[in-house]
Amino acid sequence: MPHRLTREYFKSSEQTGTGTEQSIAHTIGRVPSLVIVVPTNTSNGHTFVEGTHTATAIKVTASSGATYKVIAL
Repeated sequence: MPHRLTREYFKSSEQTGTGTEQSIAHTIGRVPSLVIVVPTNTSNGHTFVEGTHTATAIKVTASSGATYKVIAL
């Protein structure tokens, strides 16, 4: 992978859903062109919905108690 791309990659720490939209700060310096929400606990059929991402934050609504990470490119 070219070095240029590694600076535009962001992976969050584990997040816990609240049932309302959450704002996760990122460091890629622009609106992500791709966001992947990765559930880390799938035992309860949780739902995840992406919001409108910004140049500084990823927006995700996750079921209350759902745990997940986000990857942004």
